[in-house]
Amino acid sequence: MADGASGKLAADFRRAHQALISGGDPVAGRQQLVELTRQIVTGCDWAALTSWPAGRRPRLLAATGTVPQLLTDAEYDAGDGPSLSATDDEPSWIPDLYAETRWPAFVDNAVDRSPVRSAVMFRLGERPEHCTFGLYAATSWALDGSAVSVGALFATHAAVLLSHADASLNAVQVHRTLATSRRIGTAIGILMATHGVTEDSAFAMLQDASAWLDRTLRDVADDINRSVDRTDDRTDDQADDLPD
Repeated sequence: MADGASGKLAADFRRAHQALISGGDPVAGRQQLVELTRQIVTGCDWAALTSWPAGRRPRLLAATGTVPQLLTDAEYDAGDGPSLSATDDEPSWIPDLYAETRWPAFVDNAVDRSPVRSAVMFRLGERPEHCTFGLYAATSWALDGSAVSVGALFATHAAVLLSHADASLNAVQVHRTLATSRRIGTAIGILMATHGVTEDSAFAMLQDASAWLDRTLRDVADDINRSVDRTDDRTDDQADDLPD
């Protein structure tokens, strides 16, 4: 790859990375990555980022077109193949699908169901699901050693994108949990003050109301909190109406 192309690739990586860690949409970031892969890696006709949950059908996290899904289904139905065999240290490279002998059931499925004739799969770790980054070509040997090397750069960046997406998701989940806990805690305090009961008794009252109304604790707590807010508003309005 020429120096100018290498510089553009680095700049594209920086933009995709910055967009995600600065609050960008993780889905858009992943899609941008596979699109860049298809555009820049010589010989690559399709690219995809795939999650392989244990015991369940794999799902595409991002892809250029529908062809990667065909190959993923071919591998899943065969029960073996390049995505399942790739390791963190060694990608599964298939320069010529017709000459591939490691996964005969997968090869038969792939040839029958898809136009793919060359592929390389990079393993991205468990996170907690097994994930792969795949490059696909319609021509045998279109993905040569150079394509594998450049593809490895994209695979490394894909792992970074997934890591940041997980961290962002965890942060959102923690924030929501804390917010819910505060709302429930406020409702428990209101029940304690209103009924003169202990914290455990107030929490039991909240649980009973949740079960009786078939609503979540959070929703019942919100109702209690809103009722107090309305009472406070009415009290303020009445105070404003009193003569000076």
